[in-house]
Amino acid sequence: MNRPFSRMLGAFLFALVADILSKYWAAAALTPFQPRPVFGAFFRLTLGYNSGVAFSMFDESGKLPVILTGIIIFGGIVWAIYALRRGEISATAAIPIGLIAGGALGNFVDRLPDGHVTDFLDFGWGIWRFATFNLADSAIVLGTIFLMLLMLFEKEPSPTDTAAE
Repeated sequence: MNRPFSRMLGAFLFALVADILSKYWAAAALTPFQPRPVFGAFFRLTLGYNSGVAFSMFDESGKLPVILTGIIIFGGIVWAIYALRRGEISATAAIPIGLIAGGALGNFVDRLPDGHVTDFLDFGWGIWRFATFNLADSAIVLGTIFLMLLMLFEKEPSPTDTAAE
């Protein structure tokens, strides 16, 4: 296995397994819509369910979020395989791409049985709260930020750099 593929697979499996296990724990340990403070009023665990796509958008759309997510994941996997085979993904970029893919698949798998995603991470202050989210969402956002930073600051690889990975 080449290094970019190994890193992508490792980040993918980490995001996917951490998300699945955390959602299982949240569903078993928390009461729906009953906040459990962790760090005062700033961070709490609040079990909820999101049937929308991103931050509850398109909540009333039925199966549309599942179909859209499936299409996006399929397209992402095809692109990643193509880019890996062409040597276009550096070992560094492989990690955030794996996080994004693992998070996306985690939410997709969670949505399949009943059309919603389990959310439980709740940040804010008093009545001003950010949308409740989960580890898959965190992996997607952090992977995207990391990938954007790489795009801004990583030098273009030379053909010998790519071959050495």
